[in-house]
Amino acid sequence: MILLQSLKIVQLLLKYLKTKKLEEALKASKTTKELIEILAPLEKGDCSSFILIKGAPGIGKSVLLKEIAHKWSMKELLQNFKLVLLVCLRDPEVQQAESFGDLLKLFCKRDERAPKMAHDCSSFLHDSGGKDLALLLDGFDEFPDDLRKVSLIADILARDVLPDCGIVLSSRPHATESFQSNATLIVDILGFTEDERKHYIEQALEKDSQNFKELTLYLDNHSHISSLCFVPFNMVVLLYLYTEGVSLPKNSTEMYNHFICHTMCRYLTRSGNTLMNTSITNLNDLPEPCNMIIKQLSELSLWALNHNKLIFSYDEIKKACPDIERIPGALNGFGLMQVVKHVNASLTGKTMTFNFLHLSIQEFLAAHHIANLPSDKELQILEVNFHIPNFLNVFAIYVALTKGQTSAFTQFLYDKSGSVSFRFVTILTRSLYLYWCFYEAGDMKKCEDLAKANLYVHKKLNIYNMLPSELECLTLFLTTSPHKVWLELRLTYIQDYGLWILHRGLSKANVDITIKELWLVRCNLTSSVSNLISDIAICCRVKKLVLDFNDAVGENEQLYSMLTHPSTEVEALSMYDTDLSSKAAGYLFAALTQNSVLKTLGIGCNNITDEACPAIADALKQNNTLLRLWIRFNPISVKAAELILQALQSNDTLEWLKLPEYSNDIKESIRAKMVTINRARKGRGSQAKLFVDFDGGEYLCRYWK
Repeated sequence: MILLQSLKIVQLLLKYLKTKKLEEALKASKTTKELIEILAPLEKGDCSSFILIKGAPGIGKSVLLKEIAHKWSMKELLQNFKLVLLVCLRDPEVQQAESFGDLLKLFCKRDERAPKMAHDCSSFLHDSGGKDLALLLDGFDEFPDDLRKVSLIADILARDVLPDCGIVLSSRPHATESFQSNATLIVDILGFTEDERKHYIEQALEKDSQNFKELTLYLDNHSHISSLCFVPFNMVVLLYLYTEGVSLPKNSTEMYNHFICHTMCRYLTRSGNTLMNTSITNLNDLPEPCNMIIKQLSELSLWALNHNKLIFSYDEIKKACPDIERIPGALNGFGLMQVVKHVNASLTGKTMTFNFLHLSIQEFLAAHHIANLPSDKELQILEVNFHIPNFLNVFAIYVALTKGQTSAFTQFLYDKSGSVSFRFVTILTRSLYLYWCFYEAGDMKKCEDLAKANLYVHKKLNIYNMLPSELECLTLFLTTSPHKVWLELRLTYIQDYGLWILHRGLSKANVDITIKELWLVRCNLTSSVSNLISDIAICCRVKKLVLDFNDAVGENEQLYSMLTHPSTEVEALSMYDTDLSSKAAGYLFAALTQNSVLKTLGIGCNNITDEACPAIADALKQNNTLLRLWIRFNPISVKAAELILQALQSNDTLEWLKLPEYSNDIKESIRAKMVTINRARKGRGSQAKLFVDFDGGEYLCRYWK
């Protein structure tokens, strides 16, 4: 697992900002060690490797794949492959390809020899199993659901076609679950760090110190907007609004509203068209015929989101907007859409496809359409789509646009007694989602009412398989609540990217947050996020931390800095079945020599050997607060166990020690030593009695009392 910050993307964006041409920015960019690290499995000769790249919309996945393709063409990367193809999975022609030969024809359309070239190349690659080929598949989340099981791309991913080719696949996180176990390497693109964002703002504003101070102060005072701007696209939008003199937004809805209106006005003005007044800041105030076209595109946007469709054919656009060609500037949505012209494989004709500049624009227009529907149709859409994760942003915008005041939304939200419906109260993720919607609408009174009625009641938040969008809702609640938050948080399957979202939100908190218990069980966490776990444990005053079933999460020494921090409150730490090595155990027990808070430590079912036992013994000699130590199901020899018992002769506090299973005579010998230790303690005036356990007993770490 690699967590990739966006410094590379920052450099590309700065060049792109100056040149306005991505090709020139790519040409000027330099190959970084991060890029080499990402492609290491392919570069080192494992040509059939599968690299999965994940990240939020607008964070730079497509730019990254374009740069990889460009570096191959410049003979800087992946030179062990004879052919590298960048395949856009949202392209309808890619989706319709029935064979690899059909796919190849799309890359040589303008050459009359295309059919023969595609046939010869396809035959060669099929014969070799694709070992000389690397496919850069961009945007699996934009690939239609029905084609994910039956299509050429599905066969390639299943290794039924070209089984030995290298694959780099990019996608938003929600569509990657089925690939997690098959990936050779998983790369999470995280977005800007604080320093990178400041660097980008400074360079984009051409080092104007006054403007830089004004914009950074604005971000400091608007934590929600600030958290959105870790995504490069959102940061670009904000900078665009700022440099154009548009009033800065209070939430994401205002940000996209201003961006859409200003983009349309700017496009028409530069085209010499006077259809729109540059002062318009609301889509409902558009003059005709702009209003008609935007209404039709808004309806198309909702239909497309329901069908996971992001690219439209010319016929689909004409069906949705019959008059679009006769209105100047309408064919590309007054600057909101991109038009791509395609030459067909036989070179006999051209086709056009259309897509919005960004998914957020499509989501905004869909929300605009819902907000202007008759009440009965509005209610019907709410009932069907409100709880679908992919529509989270759509309905947050919808509530913000309507202020949650429409009769349909009121009927949907409240029961006959005027209270929030039971379906929101009983399901925590729905309550968090609703909190986000009210926050976007600027209705802090309803946020507070919802928190009092439900969210503060859930002292234990048990959330399983939480999506990144739902984690965003959780962090929004934790960081914007007007009251102190005290809770137990239990998460599963959030992965490194999800933990980064949680950490980013908590670091922006304006209120006092105490997480008494933090359970991160089966979250697929790796050592890459060890420092984030440590930060959360300290800043949120975590008392019990459970990291069970996360392979290699404890291999990074940074995790144990929470035990030596002067503000640590961690009293219980469980790392059951985390593939903990003897070296990592050495880090842990070295930190324990400087700790006076931890009382319970569970590290059963790991790979701790005799090598770690001197560090364990040394920690037990120096530590006088640890009460329970569970090290069962580790390959520790009898000799090493006796070393630990010898160290306990000078320890007066440990009360419960769970050791690996040994033969009966050895267990009796150890129990005899336990009796000797307890007698010595009593002689020193200690009241603590040591108990050594070997049998299965209760489950070691999950159910602590």
